[in-house]
Amino acid sequence: MQMISGYVALLTLVAPVALLAQSPTTSHRDYIRAAFPSLKTRGALLQAAVISSGGVQTGAASISGVVVGDDGKAVRALITAVKSSLPASGGRTEADVNGSFAISGLLDGSYQLCAVDHTGTYLDPCNWAETPAVVTVSAKQPVAGYKLTVAKGALLQVRVNDVGQVLDKPAAALNQMPATLIVAVMTTRHTIQPLPIVSKDSGGRNHQTAIPLNKAVSLNLFGKGFTLADTSGKPLDVTLGTAVPVQIGPGQAPQPVTFTVGPAKP
Repeated sequence: MQMISGYVALLTLVAPVALLAQSPTTSHRDYIRAAFPSLKTRGALLQAAVISSGGVQTGAASISGVVVGDDGKAVRALITAVKSSLPASGGRTEADVNGSFAISGLLDGSYQLCAVDHTGTYLDPCNWAETPAVVTVSAKQPVAGYKLTVAKGALLQVRVNDVGQVLDKPAAALNQMPATLIVAVMTTRHTIQPLPIVSKDSGGRNHQTAIPLNKAVSLNLFGKGFTLADTSGKPLDVTLGTAVPVQIGPGQAPQPVTFTVGPAKP
């Protein structure tokens, strides 16, 4: 699995719109979701860019353990470790079906651990935990048997109707950007978490992600080159961004939040 380029990571610093949750490559999307929580400062962002491009120093420290949900079930997830100080160091790996993972080649220091659940059932602690999972390791004291607990969330589904396939059309000219819609939520850690596209059909696309149960979350939509309306037909301003509050209660069957895309007005 190839990591996102350092250029794209740096781009998120100056243009959050460029997060491009609709990235056509899974590796880009997954890495953004896993690494973005640590990009809250310029230093951390630069560090993540270095990690993503492979330009990190390596050491002899390691972290191994297991990822489990707060319901006791093993979680298969993409685990990312990012060093909280310079010099830059970090790594990532896939936890197996039993939730077991191991990351080696780390420099001595403290690392924040992120976990992106592939099923969208559990919450990434880097985005949603009040207190992040931080592990301190050294070559002389590797960490083994670490238990990374992730909270179970509710599945937020967003349906974007696009019968005219406005969002799939190429740019009209080489110097123009194609119509692009960013769908994201603001997390507990005050970071932006894009909702990946999980499926497409002739009538539009479906996004989804996990959010905390029984907690109001801000769903944000922004972009350019199209019009957007809610289910009542009310136009939404996506150029400056539109925030829609959403909340899913325990036992509540989540219903998709629906929007409709139209061509840009002349």
